[in-house]
Amino acid sequence: MNITYLTKLQENPVKGSFSNEPLSLNEIQQLENLYFSGNSFPKALAEMLFLAGQYCIVLDFGDNDNQQELQDYVRSKNLRI
Repeated sequence: MNITYLTKLQENPVKGSFSNEPLSLNEIQQLENLYFSGNSFPKALAEMLFLAGQYCIVLDFGDNDNQQELQDYVRSKNLRI
């Protein structure tokens, strides 16, 4: 994936003993199918997932273990993000 917006995240994948953990393009596509009716996510979101969708050193997913759990939690509470 060509990174356009999140170049700083791409250039800085490690902070202390923590490092970003990406999602594969296939995993991103599965999330798009599940939550975005098969349409592509906005470019910046797709970049974030590609660079650090499993674990991100600058974002907190709360008590959720992955993106799907985070989405399911937010949707179950009717929260808007």
